[in-house]
Amino acid sequence: MFGKISRGGFTLLEIIVVIGIITLMAGIMIPMVYRVWESSEIDTTKERISDLKKAMVGDPNLMQNGVRTHFGFAGDIGRLPVPDSLQDLVQQPTWIANNWNGPYLPRGFDPNDYATDAWGTLIHYTPSGGPGELMELRSYGPDRSPGTSDDIVVKIYGNEVFPTNNVQGSINITFNSAPSSTLNYSAKIYAKYRDGTGNLTNPFTCYSPVSILGDGSTKYFPVTFNVNLANNLPIGPVYFSATLFSDGACINSIGGQNNPEILVNVNDRVSSVFTNLQIQSVP
Repeated sequence: MFGKISRGGFTLLEIIVVIGIITLMAGIMIPMVYRVWESSEIDTTKERISDLKKAMVGDPNLMQNGVRTHFGFAGDIGRLPVPDSLQDLVQQPTWIANNWNGPYLPRGFDPNDYATDAWGTLIHYTPSGGPGELMELRSYGPDRSPGTSDDIVVKIYGNEVFPTNNVQGSINITFNSAPSSTLNYSAKIYAKYRDGTGNLTNPFTCYSPVSILGDGSTKYFPVTFNVNLANNLPIGPVYFSATLFSDGACINSIGGQNNPEILVNVNDRVSSVFTNLQIQSVP
């Protein structure tokens, strides 16, 4: 008798089962891989938009000796870039007269894709209409359609750029010789800051009365003040100073006085700016 013949390979049923298992695994794995890939693109877009905002309004977390040092485009120019003009961050536009210190994006940025999201769509930089909002940066997300649930949006608020017009502090007045009687003066308080083109502007407000309670022996008088400027100050460096006047309306300046400027870095979201001003060598 002949023995049984052994046949190698798989039966049709076995092949069908294996194909079914592979199909099932593919059906599970492909969505997982897609979600990981999409999550990576979302993270890339969020990081890119965050870098654009920091380029505009600076990074509040960058400090030296407890003082904020990074104010971005707005700190140098006195305003934000023009809507839909993100190139203002990497190339000086013609409307800026002075103090453009870009590029403002992190070192090593790609000049070809800094203004697009991870899906190759332009990041839109436009005015925002919400309460307290100034501008917004918006990616249309994976579906590339505006106004849908997958949009990625970062707001820029007004108080992140122009936080306050209130200035408070002390005017420290030093006379050459002690006044012998009470004097009622006034003082112009100057705030020199970037005007929106990069140039420095120097508006002032008149503070009155400045009362000097002269007693014939005191030469130094600290006078507190609290004033509102005509416009909100931009973030970044502001140079404050004060000038003393012999009348109550800031008309007749006292000659010979020394008025040093005091630098204050104005931070975002503050309600007031505090500074101690000096008026020295008053006759």
